[in-house]
Amino acid sequence: MLHIFARMGIDTIKPTEGQFEEAPNHIRHDTRYWPHFKDCIRAINGTHIKACISPSCQIPYIRWKGEPTQNIMVICDFNMCFIFAFLGWKGTSHDSRIFLQALRKQVLKFPHPPLGKYYLVDSGYPQMAGFLGPYRGNDIIYLIFIE
Repeated sequence: MLHIFARMGIDTIKPTEGQFEEAPNHIRHDTRYWPHFKDCIRAINGTHIKACISPSCQIPYIRWKGEPTQNIMVICDFNMCFIFAFLGWKGTSHDSRIFLQALRKQVLKFPHPPLGKYYLVDSGYPQMAGFLGPYRGNDIIYLIFIE
């Protein structure tokens, strides 16, 4: 499954020109979100995908649920379309480590937020300019988008 997702990245998973210029209509026209999210451009999150790893190599891939996984980090727009994906990390890798590597590796072409804009992130990511997460222990970000 992961190799198929990686192939999609060549043509499909990428930011488009000017996509950070304006907030989406469903944010601008909903008083639950506007003006609170007027400068929010997208959301970053990590997820685990089950991995088939030979038993002799599984230990670094086994997460707390006891199954081998690979950790991936994605950026989604407000239409739930991927615009960036960083794949293939061992299941025990922390989200912040993956995130910081994505920022450092220029070859990945991480879509940095323009000045004054920000990504929503969960508490597994560092708090820094351009990235807004919840207070520690309060992942309210998920409740906002479940409705």
